Amino acid sequence: MPDVNLTIGGRSFAVACPDGEEESLKAAAEILGADAKALVAQSSKLSESQMLLISGLMTADRAISLQEKINTVEAEISQLKLTLENASGKVVDKTTIKNELVTQLTKLSVQAETLADNLEAK
Repeated sequence: MPDVNLTIGGRSFAVACPDGEEESLKAAAEILGADAKALVAQSSKLSESQMLLISGLMTADRAISLQEKINTVEAEISQLKLTLENASGKVVDKTTIKNELVTQLTKLSVQAETLADNLEAK
């Protein structure tokens, strides 16, 4: 496991991580570091543990908000899929309608001719 050196809130940390996860860890540290930097700017009297705790809570709060948005969007997508499935069952092909009309008109034409023939025979 490689060690990755991270700077969060102006403080350096050496963190071990699984191979291939270094970039993800650095990206996460950048997010946490941005929150820590804002906290340090507001109050330089925070201890390291307080800074990390509050930064972590701020990051977790954003993660919760994003998850709620994801859940809302997923619910909307599910509803739209259901609406689409229901609507697609109601869609009729124009060719099918045309063929049905031709069939019905042909039947009516035959009936009209039969009626005309019957009238002429009387």
